Amino acid sequence: MTVIAPTHRLMLMYDINPLHYSSYYRYVLGDFVPTMQKLGLHMIYAWQVVSDHRPERQIDFICEGQDVIYQAIHNERFIRAERRLKSYTQRYQRKIVIFENRFQL
Repeated sequence: MTVIAPTHRLMLMYDINPLHYSSYYRYVLGDFVPTMQKLGLHMIYAWQVVSDHRPERQIDFICEGQDVIYQAIHNERFIRAERRLKSYTQRYQRKIVIFENRFQL
């Protein structure tokens, strides 16, 4: 399913734990992103951020409506998927914003 008119963005920011790089990539590409798509969240960007003050990785998911995000983040599948993602990362942060088609903080 394609998002036609995205209104909101779910931003996940973190550092990849250096001990888990290969496991992280297998999980994110093989399980995490497909799970998010099933919940109505579609990955639009994956950013590599160079900064001492921000996490190095940011992945953004968009959807058509704030209610889609809130239903997703309270869904047991999301909770399990996020918990597993956190096991591969450090300095994990999550943020929900109004969608703008550019890099957002």
